Amino acid sequence: MDPTAACFLARGDFSALRARFQAAGRQADEPAAGVLRIVGGPPKADRLLLSVGVHGDETAPIELLARILEDLAGRAEVLAVDLMVVLASPHAVAANQRFLDRDLNRLFRDDAPMDTPEGARAAALRNLSEAFFGKAPGRRVHLDLHSTIKPSIYPCFAVVPHAADSAEAEFLCRWLARGGLQAVLFSSLPTSTFSGYSARALGATAATVELGVRGALGSHDLSALGEAATMLMEMLAGGLDPPVGLNTLRRFAVAREIIRRSPDFRLNLDLGAPNFTAIPRGEIIAEDGEFRHYARGAGECIVFPNAEVAIGARAAVMIMPIE
Repeated sequence: MDPTAACFLARGDFSALRARFQAAGRQADEPAAGVLRIVGGPPKADRLLLSVGVHGDETAPIELLARILEDLAGRAEVLAVDLMVVLASPHAVAANQRFLDRDLNRLFRDDAPMDTPEGARAAALRNLSEAFFGKAPGRRVHLDLHSTIKPSIYPCFAVVPHAADSAEAEFLCRWLARGGLQAVLFSSLPTSTFSGYSARALGATAATVELGVRGALGSHDLSALGEAATMLMEMLAGGLDPPVGLNTLRRFAVAREIIRRSPDFRLNLDLGAPNFTAIPRGEIIAEDGEFRHYARGAGECIVFPNAEVAIGARAAVMIMPIE
């Protein structure tokens, strides 16, 4: 891969890619900064939305997607789906920060504040996603690609805003297992994430996909994400019918979120503890002023621990294995 491709994608500059797809006879446009749409299939084709950079310091998916798009542009005739690619937060990516004013991945809701650039961007992406999916007769799939702050016992996993026994869950698990993911978290909690919005409001089959640990742009060993790259290219070139194969993913259900309520919030967790660390029943998970959060069940694990979030924000997610 030309290393400049990732840099162009990180800036939300799709002009060169758009021109290559157009030269190959594909209809391609840029309806907004950091957004590329390509008509790839027949009139009733499946539609695939791939988003990266919702958090500006999670750059492995940007590098991975740049490699895939470079490959695809060189053989555009194989594209079998209508595709929309989104670099969600170009300014945060440029600053190598998770976000500038507000966490973009908490703003995909009707009552989101519009007084920051992130609020306006979330509203624009909601409108673009609605226009892209519309009433398309084929499958509608959204994969929002992220990286974690901390290492994980299962390095690649997904958060799925669908019921564990749903058709959407079965579809996603087959694809995610093909992509080398090791675990999936099913969440029925209300959410204002990008993938949650696509599932809730647009009827898409959606997931937040965590691909390894965040790092500086250009620093990632993409060979570790080879299976994920294969999965995405198979979706793009072969359509969205799920692959045949065993579903080997470890399955978890989101039990609750721990919200920071005071300046004195503290996680009772070793700084090096990875995602999916099990917390013994009755042990203190976090202290929040005078309040204590206790582990409630055997096998309960913690993911996304982050004591430095703003007051009122999620500081951790507690999950339980599904047998």
